[in-house]
Amino acid sequence: MKRNQSPLLRTLMALALAATLLEAKEVTSNLRVPAMDCDACSVVIKRALNRNKGVKKVELNTENRTAKIVFDDAQTSEAEIEKAIEKAGFKTEPVR
Repeated sequence: MKRNQSPLLRTLMALALAATLLEAKEVTSNLRVPAMDCDACSVVIKRALNRNKGVKKVELNTENRTAKIVFDDAQTSEAEIEKAIEKAGFKTEPVR
């Protein structure tokens, strides 16, 4: 690669990264977790979710058996969040 192309390449890569970051947005996912019935369950689920890159906030309610997860959609997806909960041993359902 020629020496004078390197700054151009770096500029293009920086612009591509900036465009990706501008498109990213925080998304909130609301799920039911029917088997989450105690504080120990919520600790296991929260730990599993916080290992997922892009998860910003986790609110769990054992009384209602619901999970509210705020995440960066450029780093993770709702499907990956559901998968993390299921890997922790809990099934999920959409909130109705």
